[in-house]
Amino acid sequence: MLFRSKSTFTFSTMNIRGKGAPIKGFGGTASGPEDLCWGIAKISEEISRIDEPVYKKLGVVGLPASIQPMAEWDLQKGLQDLRGSLHLKLSGNAILTSKGLQLDGKSGVARTPVLPFPVSEKTLEVVVQLNNLLQRGGGAITLQSKNGTFFDAIVFGEKEPGHWLAGSNNFQRTRDFQGLAEVDAQQKPVHLAITYQTDGTINAYRNGKLYGKPYKVSNMHNFNANDAVIALGLRHEPASGNHTLAGTIIKARLFTRALNEKEVETCFNQSGNSLSDSEITKHLGKEQALKRADLISKLNQLQLNIKTLETTLTEKIYSPISKEPKKTFF
Repeated sequence: MLFRSKSTFTFSTMNIRGKGAPIKGFGGTASGPEDLCWGIAKISEEISRIDEPVYKKLGVVGLPASIQPMAEWDLQKGLQDLRGSLHLKLSGNAILTSKGLQLDGKSGVARTPVLPFPVSEKTLEVVVQLNNLLQRGGGAITLQSKNGTFFDAIVFGEKEPGHWLAGSNNFQRTRDFQGLAEVDAQQKPVHLAITYQTDGTINAYRNGKLYGKPYKVSNMHNFNANDAVIALGLRHEPASGNHTLAGTIIKARLFTRALNEKEVETCFNQSGNSLSDSEITKHLGKEQALKRADLISKLNQLQLNIKTLETTLTEKIYSPISKEPKKTFF
């Protein structure tokens, strides 16, 4: 960590710490990567305010500024992340069509690059249509460590036929929601969301309404920056056995907070409507288009800053320091 003492620079041997962690010797607490995540959320809100008039002009109902995902994919339009740079890449027999991301339940999966930000509290959201209701254990959307050892996922039929659940490594965060068995998802798409609160409360929603009952666990998993990916059509790595889903993914979103019931219902009502960057830009004036492009550039830079910061979390920089600086300016 770099410290400035009037006209000179010195290096501390301390690792960069998470938000709120005490800084020994110098006092105070660390800001950590969380403030960068806050900056990402605020810029996303600014982009949303620019986008909102375009949505209204085209008669498309978009999400309000207070409900903005960290990443979003409209698979009927492409593999691009509509909120950032987490663009999907197909593998196996996954096929992108006008109907969405078609998955064979064998090897077809779509994955993002590693997430450059940490995720603890979150909401996973997906719109999916199943090829059949007899499949057991495939994931519609998962947040997993790069090797699949740790994961949280929206899973179909793994423990009980026809039921949705919050899949997790070794069932660490998996309980029975006691929801009804699925009967519609083979004939038409269904909207699903699972929220994970910092206190361990996990809620599931189907078509905007609470699915079964919430439950609480004591072992929520925190995913570090640069060590997790989003995958569609997979419970967790490897993409084999009953880990994969047979169906079509139409929409997906990742939020880095737990949405409440009203917000999930809003997402359900809006789940069929998203505009790509190019669609939005062509309906903006030159000044607004430039401002939006600048905000997106800043958003990408913040995500890169988190990636850089997370790298330094595991490194120490050593330099001879005979004594602590008299004054420290951040």
